[in-house]
Amino acid sequence: MNKDKELLDRISMREKDAFDQLTQKYTFYLHRLISRSIHNPREAEILLTEIFKSIWKSPQHYSREKHVSVGITKACLQMVDKKVGKSPVGQKPSPMQ
Repeated sequence: MNKDKELLDRISMREKDAFDQLTQKYTFYLHRLISRSIHNPREAEILLTEIFKSIWKSPQHYSREKHVSVGITKACLQMVDKKVGKSPVGQKPSPMQ
């Protein structure tokens, strides 16, 4: 079993240390991914927090992919798409403008 899947298994048992390790590993990466579409730093931080809350609530959801990083990335991009679709704040300007 790889380390990320092991961390998710521990998170499902509500081990805070495992959650902290996963958070440390993915925070920078996810923040950069979010910031490409959401340019408001406050909104980006809120979304990042929502992603980690989702991981805490349903860690098994993120271990369905072969690699945990793929599951986390997909979920992050889906949340970004929803957020950008709901609010014009943080949207990239249209190339037609």
